This record gives sequence, C-alpha cells and structure tokens, in this order.
Amino acid sequence: MLMTEQRFDIYKFQMLVFTFVIAAYVIASGADQLGHLQISATLLALMGMSQGAYVGGHATADNLRPLQEQLQGMLSLQQRYQASNDAQIRAELQLRFRQAATQAATLFGSIYGRVLSPEMLELPLEAQLPSASA
Repeated sequence: MLMTEQRFDIYKFQMLVFTFVIAAYVIASGADQLGHLQISATLLALMGMSQGAYVGGHATADNLRPLQEQLQGMLSLQQRYQASNDAQIRAELQLRFRQAATQAATLFGSIYGRVLSPEMLELPLEAQLPSASA
C-alpha cells in the first residue's frame, strides 16, 4: 500500500498519516453528528498543503523518470562493456555509452539547469580497466 514500483513512497506514507489525523479529528469531534462537524481553517490549510506536497512530489518524480531510465541504460552498457573481451564490441559499447551519456546530460540540464563537463560523459575509468576475469 505504501510502495510505488517496489520502493517505499514517502508521499503515500504522508497521505496515510494525514488520513489517520483527519479520522482522529472527526471521531474526537463527535462522529455521530457529521452534518454539524466544523473543520478549523488551520486544519483545512494543512490539508491543502499536504495535498499540494503529494501532487508536487509525484509531478517531480514523473519528471525524473526519463533520466533514471537513461542512467539505468548507461549502467547496463557499462556492465556489458566490462563483461566483453572483444575489442570491437567494447568499442561499440563505449560509443553507445557516450551517446547515452550525452542524452542523459541533456535531460539533466533541462531538469536542473546545469551543464555537465565533457569528461563526465565518458565511460568511468574503473570500467575501462581490464577486469580480473579477462
């Protein structure tokens, strides 16, 4: 119930806690007379802020998803590069990694307004070192 894509979702947790707070308030105010229930302006403001944080959090998460997927693809390319012993395949994977990194840098720049340096777009040095099994 509190998970999104098999990860703990803080926004769902916030909604659950706030739901219990409202339920406790309604019960304490007299659940038998719901027609006469008065919700304070402070509680209404807190409800609005809670909903705003929930919606804003999901909007932000939706904006980050393409970048996260691009980074996952780069990690996969890096792992394939490290597992390969063929120089031609490694050169192709390195080229594909650079292209994926360029796309990730563009996404990063559009989200955060920062430009990444060109050396950050290369395959990490530790990935380029010969592995112990090679």
